Amino acid sequence: MGKLNIHIHTVGCRANQADSSVLTAHLNPETIAVTGAENAEVYVINTCCVTVEAERDGKKFARRMLRKNPSAGVIFTGCAVSAFSDITEEFSSQVLAVGGGATSPKALASWVNEFASGHRLAAPLPSTKSRRYQYFEDEGESFNIVGNVQGRTRALLKIQNGCTHNCSYCIVPKARGPEQSMRPEEIFRQVDALAAAGARELVFTGVQMGAWGIDLADVPSLAEIVDESALRFSPGRIRLSSIEPWSVDESLIAVMAKNERICAHLHIPLQSGDDDVLADMKRGYCASEWLEKVKMARERIPHVAVGTDVICGFPTESESAFDNTLQVLEQSGVSYVHGFSYSRRPGTLAAKKWGDNRTVAKERVRRVRALGEQLQSAYVSTQVNTVREVLVETAVRGVTDTFLTVQLAAATPGELVKCELVRCDGDADSLCAKLR
Repeated sequence: MGKLNIHIHTVGCRANQADSSVLTAHLNPETIAVTGAENAEVYVINTCCVTVEAERDGKKFARRMLRKNPSAGVIFTGCAVSAFSDITEEFSSQVLAVGGGATSPKALASWVNEFASGHRLAAPLPSTKSRRYQYFEDEGESFNIVGNVQGRTRALLKIQNGCTHNCSYCIVPKARGPEQSMRPEEIFRQVDALAAAGARELVFTGVQMGAWGIDLADVPSLAEIVDESALRFSPGRIRLSSIEPWSVDESLIAVMAKNERICAHLHIPLQSGDDDVLADMKRGYCASEWLEKVKMARERIPHVAVGTDVICGFPTESESAFDNTLQVLEQSGVSYVHGFSYSRRPGTLAAKKWGDNRTVAKERVRRVRALGEQLQSAYVSTQVNTVREVLVETAVRGVTDTFLTVQLAAATPGELVKCELVRCDGDADSLCAKLR
């Protein structure tokens, strides 16, 4: 019996991408060949449920693949499986829902390996509601750490899973379960292994990354973990993925300011610049507090890029409340903005209390993104004629430590190089990088 061709399709955030990388790394190469979508016999779809669109994307992919290959099997896993018990309802019996957002990728890989040995759809993992999974396990020597390196340049390391903050609009606590953290010694082991595997940028990620350590006793702070990891990973660099404002403290900013192996880049979600809306969202801070965190980062970390997320069209967001959001963004001087429409998620407090208005939300998203383009252009202007470290991704493209994509004349993928940033001919908002 030959190997089973499996394609892994990921929808959603970096945490999901990291889960898929770990899942792939634990698959048995003697019985499984990880292939492109065109050659697959089974599709493992790592789903997302944070918005209606993300939930639909996973199902759309499944339908499209089944039209092309009616005999294929489909395995849904990830957040939407935990959040919605009827995810397979519209599909035939060849589609299974397995595990969920609180299931460790290693446990899921064990199930897929057993499934592949018989080349048939097997009984699913126990329901994530039946017990609390130990999400982070000691990987041991069997972990193919190289499987976590994307394109031989960048790696994702998910150090935290779960959230109990319970924002009123968010279904993630239901999908991911309570906070769980990777132990410090395992973080450092994987940092060392990824450096040895040739990665030159390591992205720390989590469902609520700033909550790392909340479930562990007698551990260092997140700032100390990041600092030590950056020293171990040198000459490579560490980048932090999205971190909530309540987790951005003076110790984290101080570590980023002093350690040049930590990228000068933070992504701090705002969600709304109106205090009443923030209260209805149950975010736990006001707009001025968010602004103070951004100000602290910009004052203490040279050239820092700060990005943010904004939810547009929340049910209690009036036009004046939305104007407050635009004003806060302008005051902040952030480097880029991700604007999203409010998405009504069944089972959340917001969905129980209010409806939604997609038309209003879409128009506000357009306005937020237009402002975001202006803010990004202004930030790009501050970077002209500066020297930044660039991770070369292709021979003609790279990414700075400040999260700017730049054009290169010629370089070797995987290298970290010092470059002078200059305007590209004919494009005021694009930067070219000249090797120093």
